[in-house]
Amino acid sequence: MDGDGPRPSGDAQAEARGGRVESAEGFLETLERSDLPPLRGGRHPGEGFRADVANRALGPLRLTELVTPQGECFRDARSARARDSGLWQVEVVLRGQVRAEQGGRTAVLGPMDLVLIDPVRPVRFASSATTHVTMLMPRHLLRLGADEAARLVGVGIPGSRGPGALVSSLVRDMTRTVDGFRAHEANRSAAAVIELVAVTLASRLGDVRPVVPSPPE
Repeated sequence: MDGDGPRPSGDAQAEARGGRVESAEGFLETLERSDLPPLRGGRHPGEGFRADVANRALGPLRLTELVTPQGECFRDARSARARDSGLWQVEVVLRGQVRAEQGGRTAVLGPMDLVLIDPVRPVRFASSATTHVTMLMPRHLLRLGADEAARLVGVGIPGSRGPGALVSSLVRDMTRTVDGFRAHEANRSAAAVIELVAVTLASRLGDVRPVVPSPPE
């Protein structure tokens, strides 16, 4: 693995990068330029490949919306990066079907479902033509213990009910509506979204501990 520290947090103002990609190789290169945790090939070869990548940032929360054709991709131990160890990755499916394999578990995800992924561990994805969003957030803000993380990584979370439904709905809209925030507004809004993700994960664990509110600024 390369790098020696967590990647800097996202800009307070939303950022848009990426765009249309017309080859599997170009798609992986675009992901690398977007500084997402690396993935390796397996996507649709040859002509006819079409994908779209759109990147956004809200305070320390980063979102990348990907529109991709059917295919597979993976991350192995050799391609993992040390600087991603300061992050958690949450995948939210908006359209299509995704199978995510990590930690000996397989999550089969439909529209609005989500899954927690460790960005420095091997993972494999297989999907139909999909639209999905990758969320990256600092680990210390999600406050997951090692035992809790071990129980959650690679476990599908329904987005049709409970706090998971609220997270998925927010993520669906946030890829288009995170412009116009001042720095302190972006940071507080991102903290609220990350707290909701934490509530969703706690609910998946059956954790009934009360959420401790953050101290006032």
